[in-house]
Amino acid sequence: MQHAVALSSEEDDQVTQTASFSNAESGASHPTTSEPIKLVLSYTWFGIKYLFHLLHPSTIRNGYNRFRQMTFKDIIKNLFLLFIKCIRLLLIIIIYALRYIKHYYLKHGFVMRNFSSVCMLKRITRRSKSNA
Repeated sequence: MQHAVALSSEEDDQVTQTASFSNAESGASHPTTSEPIKLVLSYTWFGIKYLFHLLHPSTIRNGYNRFRQMTFKDIIKNLFLLFIKCIRLLLIIIIYALRYIKHYYLKHGFVMRNFSSVCMLKRITRRSKSNA
């Protein structure tokens, strides 16, 4: 009997939790301008904490002990996987750099074209004044 009561109370808790989640999700559809900044800062902070975790002496000692127990085949396999991950990281950096350049050009491209036109007109007027 007590087991059935415990189950029914758990189901009631789940219903209230889903209702609160649906209310929270409705507010999530209108992101504020500070959310992307908070997200970047959160990822940066996580990266810094992970870096300190990797540089901790016990982590280095555990990695060294694992490395000493590896066979030559495992070492070659892990070096190849590291190489693949480095290439992947390089490609991701290149893709984001190209996206940034494309976005910057689309945003400021018209201004740059007008600026080059103005410079060209100034050169033409300087030449015409110097020839006269």
